[in-house]
Amino acid sequence: MGTRALFSVLVVATLLALSVDARTSSAQTPSLPIGLGFSQDTVAPVSSSIPVYAAGDQLWFRTYTTGVVNVTVYQPLSRGIAAGTGFSDIQGNTSVLLFTLASTDPSGIWTLQASTSAAQASVQFSFVDDGSPASLSGSDLSAGGQLALTYAFTSGQVYDLAACAVGSQPPAAADFNVPPGAGGGRISVALDRDQLTVTPLGGGAGLFRFWMTLSQDYSYQSNVGLAVYTKEMQVAETSPVEYSPDVNGSYTTALQTELPVRPGEFTLGANFQGSGGLTTIDTTVLVTGTGPWIWMQGCSNAANPLSDSVSVTSSLQTPTSEWPLDVYLVYDELGATLFSVVPVTVQPAAVVLEAGGFGSPLTDDQVNVQGSQSYAVGNGTIYLVGENYPIQFTVSTPQTPPQLVEVSRPYSVTQVNVSAVSLVVQTSSGGAPVSGALVTLKDFNGTVSARSSVDGDAQFYVPPGEYSVLGTYDGRNATLQLAGSETSSAGQTVLVPMQFSAAGGTSSAYLLTVALLVAIAFNAIVWTAVYLRRVRNASPRSRLVRRPSQNP
Repeated sequence: MGTRALFSVLVVATLLALSVDARTSSAQTPSLPIGLGFSQDTVAPVSSSIPVYAAGDQLWFRTYTTGVVNVTVYQPLSRGIAAGTGFSDIQGNTSVLLFTLASTDPSGIWTLQASTSAAQASVQFSFVDDGSPASLSGSDLSAGGQLALTYAFTSGQVYDLAACAVGSQPPAAADFNVPPGAGGGRISVALDRDQLTVTPLGGGAGLFRFWMTLSQDYSYQSNVGLAVYTKEMQVAETSPVEYSPDVNGSYTTALQTELPVRPGEFTLGANFQGSGGLTTIDTTVLVTGTGPWIWMQGCSNAANPLSDSVSVTSSLQTPTSEWPLDVYLVYDELGATLFSVVPVTVQPAAVVLEAGGFGSPLTDDQVNVQGSQSYAVGNGTIYLVGENYPIQFTVSTPQTPPQLVEVSRPYSVTQVNVSAVSLVVQTSSGGAPVSGALVTLKDFNGTVSARSSVDGDAQFYVPPGEYSVLGTYDGRNATLQLAGSETSSAGQTVLVPMQFSAAGGTSSAYLLTVALLVAIAFNAIVWTAVYLRRVRNASPRSRLVRRPSQNP
């Protein structure tokens, strides 16, 4: 059972305890024992729990007595009249399919009445759909080209939210690492309705037994109280095959369904059985009902299970085909996993400020934009969002005049040439290039930094002007000054040598330190000698007196 299912009982019980409305089903213990289910094999007595149905589910019915049964199913009240569908002469002790619920059916509490000549029963069950409204509550652009979108739900009955932003080419293939016990490597599984195509991605050389499973959490309401619980059921699987990526290559296999594959979020399990035993790797896919499935692993953001809003972030540094066109909002209601598709209304675009004559983005981030309110600037690119195109604005730098820019349509990249020079700072130490030196260009508008390459070069594309060049490498610093005359010609390349002192060299600071230590040592010697002399002078002296000898 996945993370989403773990919260189902707690979250649903909490929501229902706080707000019980007409969508909460109830049932009376029937005098005629009956059962409901999602398939022939899942039919169970309603005396303990009742299934919660969603679009695409099959309504299966059974009585546990002999004889003929008549059944009528009533939809929720619409304009005061409940529309009913009748089924007659159903044989007892037999599971039968009444009908399949569709997205066009009304959501709410449905009622099933069954009767024989001697007994009758009535039971209510819930049908939930994807009609819970959600709206964009906020958006944010970062200088790194990250577009964050936040969506809020107005219904208090939904929980455990997730979001998946997709572009014109949704991620329709799931990637798996083959376990070492099965030979290693990677494979990709493309998902297209009931067909799966397995493609090796390289690195594997083993032979293993491989098959896929598809499962989902189905929910039930307790016949007593407000509790809702979920049960993971296997919906489909593929036939096992003996597979070796480097021998078999790609192959296509069909899913053999055990339950109807309703639209929603599923767990896709990849099963590898090799010399190291059986390993199952799970991932999440979204079955949309039409077209290829969507791999949720690379595009989803989960929220707090009890939150009523969810955010998803997309990078605008990727190709425009991957920019978000739609957001799939996945959520639970009464334990059933549903989703809604919301088009992205704040449509993105980008303007690349190209250093004229060099074919590279401007390095200088000191860019002024006038006429657009929703934008961010980073690494010579203006990222913007809007609801109405074309969008016009002016762009300039402190060293260049304003230019009028028109972005004609969203999901596009517009190139704008800006007068610039190429500054190549050549860092070295002891005559050899240094890699990883931090080089910073500074003018009165701000700073921009880069690291030197393995060749010792740090390259900048900036408008002509005066710059201070600051360098730091291995605790050593260097500073240079570039006059405006040196960078005045747009389109030129200016080489700026920057020399760091050699490691262990005799810098001025080092020489001053040595001189100070020598002076301290000399003073210590002198004062020690003075002290010893004074001590000797202060001590009494003894003299040897030779007395004359006395003769007898």
